[in-house]
Amino acid sequence: MAKTTLSGDEAIIAEAKKRWAITEDKSAEERRLMLEDIKFSIGDSDNGYQWPSSVMMERQADGRPALTMNKLPQFINQVVNDARANRPQIKIRPVDNGADKEAAEVYQGIIRNIESVSNADLAYDMAVEYSARCGLGYFRVITDYIDDKSFDQDIIIKRVSDPLSIRLDPNYTEPDGSDAKWGFVEDKIPKEDFEALYPKAEMSQWDVSEHGDWYSEGNIRICEYMRIKETPKNLQLLSDGSTIYEGDLIPDGLTVERTRKGKKCEVEWFKITSSHVLERTIIKCSYIPIFPVIGNEVFIEGKPYRSGMVRNAKDPMRQYNYWASAETEMVALAPKAPFIGYAGQFKDPKWKTANTKNHAFLEADQLDIDGDRAPLPQRQGFAGVPAGIVNAKAGANQDIRETVGMYNASVGAPSSETSGRAILAKQKEGDSGTFHYTDNQSRSIRHLGRVIIEMIPSYFDTQRIARILGEDGESSEVIVAPEAPHALQKHENEKGEIQQVFNPNVGKYDVTVTVGPSFASRRMESAESMVELARVIPAIGTIAPDLIARSMDFEGAEEIADRLKASLPPQVVGEDGKEPIPPQLQAIMQQVQQTTQAIDQQKQVMVAKEQELAQKEQDINSASDKLAAQKTVFDANAKYLKLELENAALKQQQGEKADLQGMSAYVQQLEEMVVHLSNGLETIADEHDEIKENE
Repeated sequence: MAKTTLSGDEAIIAEAKKRWAITEDKSAEERRLMLEDIKFSIGDSDNGYQWPSSVMMERQADGRPALTMNKLPQFINQVVNDARANRPQIKIRPVDNGADKEAAEVYQGIIRNIESVSNADLAYDMAVEYSARCGLGYFRVITDYIDDKSFDQDIIIKRVSDPLSIRLDPNYTEPDGSDAKWGFVEDKIPKEDFEALYPKAEMSQWDVSEHGDWYSEGNIRICEYMRIKETPKNLQLLSDGSTIYEGDLIPDGLTVERTRKGKKCEVEWFKITSSHVLERTIIKCSYIPIFPVIGNEVFIEGKPYRSGMVRNAKDPMRQYNYWASAETEMVALAPKAPFIGYAGQFKDPKWKTANTKNHAFLEADQLDIDGDRAPLPQRQGFAGVPAGIVNAKAGANQDIRETVGMYNASVGAPSSETSGRAILAKQKEGDSGTFHYTDNQSRSIRHLGRVIIEMIPSYFDTQRIARILGEDGESSEVIVAPEAPHALQKHENEKGEIQQVFNPNVGKYDVTVTVGPSFASRRMESAESMVELARVIPAIGTIAPDLIARSMDFEGAEEIADRLKASLPPQVVGEDGKEPIPPQLQAIMQQVQQTTQAIDQQKQVMVAKEQELAQKEQDINSASDKLAAQKTVFDANAKYLKLELENAALKQQQGEKADLQGMSAYVQQLEEMVVHLSNGLETIADEHDEIKENE
């Protein structure tokens, strides 16, 4: 039977279904556990997610309490709020000659603006929250036109509100997902919107999903399918160190230095149902723009096992719920504390309501049935909850904290620690136990920075005005000019304003991530430090009140600072509004300048001395070479003399006459040569010592 070859949209849909099936096969168990973790983390008495269904039904049928005392949200919120207080910040740095430090700051400002416009903080927070809940969260990047009348596109960071709607290539191993080759994003839209957006498409949905109830709710399920497309293409190295693909426009003044084989990677994006490709486009980057944020991760036989805080805390949480329910049940079933006395003592009708009403007094008959004085009735006390239940409940509570890695001080609860140092140490212990959640978030945000740096030259490909944000939130503008000769240059416009012209195609840049308090938090800390310093040193409040006011974060602080600065005397603030240099500082600067000049002169002397010493050492090395040659001759002569002496001794034994006089003269010459060599070696050693001392 001949194999059917599909083409066009049919081939795309067939490939998508095949790859979807791969994700179903390899990640079904992981997704099941994630869903259970999410449900368990939001469990309450109404949904009963923290109780086994069979146990819950039995207890409800018997009228027994099944309480849910969910303690997990406080730990999850602690991780998320730590991430909010110490947000990762993308930092850009130049890495080649074509790049520029100021251009890197412009790149950074553009990324800050993208994050601000996109509400990226929501995307980051939701991703780290799901990583703590179920072990895996996501955020993503999309592109869209600025408005309906523009051809310019913006880069947008988007949150993923349901991590189960994402299916990423299950073969990826990098924690930031940078090695994934394809991915899916499942979505739903109302039927009316589907008909309005795609009037020619058949009313069908992506029917290979496990969420089969969406269609019945009046929604159409669709799917975004992304795959990396690799196209062989030669890469060219230009004379300024930058690279382009063969066929791309070469900037003026540059030439091609080298060419090698390469490949161009792009992401093909499709919006599909089971039978139609509704939309398609090219995302100009070489990575799938979906960014996982993982929690805990280990590999078992090559397969990843990911979990969050909830997974290991389930059993102690169930245990706590059970003992809390048992405690409540025991108290609820205990009878009202009764009064015990003899028959006939409770004639007063108030005794019947003694457990329900507050009476001023109760009367009892003094005599028993035999006429003897009877003791007063006594209340029988409640035996109380057994100590075993109380201890088991406390143990389960401690087990929850140990499994999530947080203790009382970490969540602000009172603990046995009394000193500030001990409390901070305990908090740090808890932070260390959960630091990997925010650290994994930082890795994914760093990869996001690399992707945006790669996308900016492709989407800012025409001249336009781009908004950039500073670290303090102040906005400014830059002219994006892809044809500009340099990464960044400044010029003055007709109004006398300095404008920056930025070319994102020039230079290569790298991405790092720093984690710490936001600019507003650092500003608040700075203001507190300034106020405290002014309290200790009152003179600071006199000479720098404008700086203290400017560091405050309230409306009108800048205006107050300007007025305070204007009221300062000229000796504190210069005539032109610039801060003057105090006389003491001027004297120090002059002294530093003089010292610098003296150091420069001394360096010149040292350079000349080094050259002299180098020449002398060269002469010594030459003399050493000559002595080495003389020593070689001496060794040869000594060897010859040894042989002659041995021959002379042999001749004497045989009665022959040897020329001892000639040998004696030869020995004298060798002795003189030994003295010469010794003196030469001593001279060289002395000169070497002198050079070392000079150095």
